[in-house]
Amino acid sequence: VAIGVSSGEAGKLMGTFKEIVGLSSQQSDNLIKQTYLLATASDVAPQAVMADIAGSTETVAKFTHAGGENIARAAIQARRLGTTFDSIASAAEGMLDFESSIAAEMEAQVFTGRQLNLQHLRELSLAGDLEGMAKEQARLAGSEAEFNAMKVLQRQSLAKALNISVSDLAKLVSKQEE
Repeated sequence: VAIGVSSGEAGKLMGTFKEIVGLSSQQSDNLIKQTYLLATASDVAPQAVMADIAGSTETVAKFTHAGGENIARAAIQARRLGTTFDSIASAAEGMLDFESSIAAEMEAQVFTGRQLNLQHLRELSLAGDLEGMAKEQARLAGSEAEFNAMKVLQRQSLAKALNISVSDLAKLVSKQEE
């Protein structure tokens, strides 16, 4: 009730933090409360962040660093940019296919006429820094005005290079202005 999710989701969230992250019950409870407060302070719906994390046990297992705070920050950043935690994680995994990522980067440069350098994005993906990756994606996506000036193939190639869908790219650029 305190964090605004169902008891089933709260239990799943607590279990995820205890079993996958390796936190005690008290540490899990504290992390949940901290995540709720950070989401509220970031002007993001805490319930959506909590549900995102609770429904992403595989992603949590892959990307958790000591303590699990990176997961909370990444889920909040994803929501701030209009996407989900799993979407950011999926993009991170796709960036690790270096050959495809570099090919998509070159293609996007040709179609958009922009000089793109996705090396830092790939480095963040390799390090498992989902929060940093989401921020870097937003930076590389450009402004909403630039996006609106793009043709269909330009949007598709940029989205492919960033390893996200065109709809997520549109959300990302519109949320940047906010």
